[in-house]
Formats: sequence, structure tokens, C-alpha cells
Amino acid sequence: MDTVLKVADSVARLDHGHIVESGSLVDLLSTPSSSLGRALQPRRGHDTPPRETTTWFVTYGANPVPTDWVTRLASELGTSVDLLGASIQSLNGATVGNATIAVGEVDPRRIAAALAGLGLHAELDAVAKQLEDVA
Repeated sequence: MDTVLKVADSVARLDHGHIVESGSLVDLLSTPSSSLGRALQPRRGHDTPPRETTTWFVTYGANPVPTDWVTRLASELGTSVDLLGASIQSLNGATVGNATIAVGEVDPRRIAAALAGLGLHAELDAVAKQLEDVA
């Protein structure tokens, strides 16, 4: 998939000979619901989150995101924010990618709203939740 990111401007996904999804790389990678975008930039492994935190999967969207968004988020929420793993890159002048973060105990609605205010799409990390349930 790295080759596709380096040489293509737009891509399409075929299923049984039919195009089921297509678009520019930037649009696909900036759309959290795009299965092709997720396949082109898979989640990377991440560190174990600290205790007493919630883990979030954050996706860069079409909106500009400040480069110091982790620091701003921690300041706005008044708690620690740990970057556990990320796959972020500049593509055709746009920043695309995702990150997994751990946030100290704060109302999840407040966390989601603060991340949205920074131009990021966020959801509670289902993978981390499954690991916590097993432990």
C-alpha cells in the first residue's frame, strides 16, 4: 500500500469486477468511514495505555489540525494526554492519518467535543476496550 500512497492521486476498490469505492487519496484518507482509506493507512500498534485513562482512536479529517493538538487538548481538558501510536503524513499538501491516545478521566463527551474543535474525528478505541475486557 505504501507504493500506492507514493504514486497515485486517486484510487478505486473493486469487488467482483465492480467499483465499490473510489476517490482522491486525500479524500479517502480523510474520511473515517472509508474502508479503502483505512486499508491504505492501517492502524499501527501502540503502547499500553496508563491506568485510569480512556483510549481514543483519532482520525485527521478534511479540517486543518494544529500541529500541537496533543498539548492543546491536555490544556483544554486539564488532564494528561498520552500519544500511544500514530500514522500521520503529509499527502498532496494535506495532513492525513490517525493516532491512538490515552486521556485522563474526563467525561467522554467533553473529550470528543474538544477533539472535534481541533479538527479531529474521534471515537473510543474498541480495540483497547477489548484488550481491557480480557485482562
